[in-house]
Parts: sequence; structure tokens; C-alpha cells
Amino acid sequence: MRGRGGIAFDRFLVYGTGGVAFGTGPTINTFNPFLIGAGPFFNNLNNNSNWRVGYAVGGGVEYAFLNNWSVKLEYLFTDLGRTNNNNGFFFNNNNFRERNHIVRAGLNYKFDWFGAPAPVVARY
Repeated sequence: MRGRGGIAFDRFLVYGTGGVAFGTGPTINTFNPFLIGAGPFFNNLNNNSNWRVGYAVGGGVEYAFLNNWSVKLEYLFTDLGRTNNNNGFFFNNNNFRERNHIVRAGLNYKFDWFGAPAPVVARY
């Protein structure tokens, strides 16, 4: 969930965006019963529900090339925080941070179903 605010120059918009990010991610368990620091004996990828809440910030540009059509280019950074995972053997603690850098390009169409009618221009 993000908000967007910016400055428009005729048909060109420069904006910033920010809000709350939600996501899920897998949990990785590593088990090494023999040697500390010698690498994992096996990895187990758990697909349990691991909901995370973080933030999203970014910015972009948008240009309306026709009345209802526009193109945009946007950058977005999301951070969903850390996941700590300890399997209890030899103090093997895994610490993961979920960060994403996203670049989007888009084509938008604006539906104007409830827009105001065109202004009436009188000529004398």
C-alpha cells in the first residue's frame, strides 16, 4: 500500500512514492552436526507462512502522450526486515534480510467514465 505525490509540468509528472510493504518468504534451516564452520550437512527449505511487514520507498516519472494514455518509469526499494533462524545445533544461527530493488516500466490507460463533460466554448 503506497501513496504517490509529485509535481506536474504540463503532461510530465515527477513523483515520489512510499508506504507499507507486505510479503512472505521461505525459511532456510542449515544442519551441521560434525564440524563448526565446515559448511552445511544439508539444507532444508521450509515453505511455511512467514509473513513480514516492512516499508517501500521510491520515485518515478510519468508522461501523458495522449489524453488517456501515459508511460511511466519507476524505481522502488522494499525492506521486509530480518528473519532469524536457529536450529539449536552448535549455535548455528542464520540471519536473512529481505531487500528488493525494483525498476518498472509501464503503459497506463485512464478510464474517464465519470469525468466532467468538455467545456462549452461560445463564439460571437
